[in-house]
Amino acid sequence: MRRTVLFLGLLVLVRPVGADDGPELTIEQAIAQALSRNPRISAAHSSADAARQGVSAARALASPEITLAPGLTRYGSDEELLIAQPLEISGTRAARTAAARAEARAAAARLDTERLVLTAETRKAYHSLAARREALAVAQAILQIARDLDHRVARLIEEGSRPGIDRTHASIEVARARADLAIASAEADAARGTLNILMGLSPSEPIGALSKLEDLVRAPSDAHDANAGSRTRPEVAEAVAQRDAARQGARLAVAETRPDLTVQFRATRLQGGVSETGFGLGIALPFLDWGGRSGRVREASAAARAREAELLAAQARVEMEIFEAQARVHAAEETVGQYRETLLGQADRLLNGARTGLVEGKADILTVLEAQRTYRSVQTEYIAALAALADARAELSRARGLMSPADDHDQAPSPAKGTTR
Repeated sequence: MRRTVLFLGLLVLVRPVGADDGPELTIEQAIAQALSRNPRISAAHSSADAARQGVSAARALASPEITLAPGLTRYGSDEELLIAQPLEISGTRAARTAAARAEARAAAARLDTERLVLTAETRKAYHSLAARREALAVAQAILQIARDLDHRVARLIEEGSRPGIDRTHASIEVARARADLAIASAEADAARGTLNILMGLSPSEPIGALSKLEDLVRAPSDAHDANAGSRTRPEVAEAVAQRDAARQGARLAVAETRPDLTVQFRATRLQGGVSETGFGLGIALPFLDWGGRSGRVREASAAARAREAELLAAQARVEMEIFEAQARVHAAEETVGQYRETLLGQADRLLNGARTGLVEGKADILTVLEAQRTYRSVQTEYIAALAALADARAELSRARGLMSPADDHDQAPSPAKGTTR
């Protein structure tokens, strides 16, 4: 009664169907390649480096102002040279530096976000390729089952125990199985291309054997802090940094309205060489305002309030994503459990019973074909359920801000007793 499922198992054990020549690729290796070769990470690195350079630029004193004022008098031409170096004692330099540091933290958080998102995408692409290859194995096994049924029906027709129309039904089923196999093969190739692109490789690059979905699906640990996502998600860290940058921007706008000291060098004669020179201190009095300075202060204050609201929204969004991801994980676990406990075994018994009934004359060819299609549907749906559970766990890890699958899982569940896979 277990011959059909045993055939499926042997087919997978001999050689992973759809696997290219080469060593096995684990999910950890795929993630490592993606993080080291994907251009999205390189771009985020460059942005973070640029932001760090911005801190050095902001820390430097403002550049001196050089004014050359030529003029004509009744005594002839005359010029005046004025070089003024602002000392920025009003707090503009400190606020500018603090804002740049906050922007650098935001850029670093964006890099962490890109890493986190790419990790989740790579895990899902790995799950997809593993599922497509296992579905391809099922399609190949179903084709062999259809051929076996076709040959068996032919013998029964020769013996006179079945009508000739049964051979037509069996032959059509073989053709359908071939078409399903071609579709499964194309889907496996497409999934391989997606994973390769995420890993920074050519879409046609060969990929060796993958881990089985049963091994990728692991039970989560219950020892998780419900508020861990708000502390570990880089999106929240970015929102905090942007809020701080906006606050410092408001501080800078206010500082620009305060008086400041300047060190000055003045030369009132340039003809025939610099002469009549002197040093002194100047006071910049930014009291006259046509509305630009006060407008910038109001704008910066409003921006700071907006960034504060965005931070609260980011924290709420993280909590919502964690809640939704947990719900999807629980639903996927229940679905996989139903297939393991009942559906897999029932589909197996249905197929083998129908095939036996055909030989014994207790079932017609349509009953066997329907059982065969049900068996294939249950097998492919189970693979899809495993992939959905693996994806749900990947999304939960991303929602909690966890990079490694091991951070969110502890032990692998064993298949339900009596289920053969």
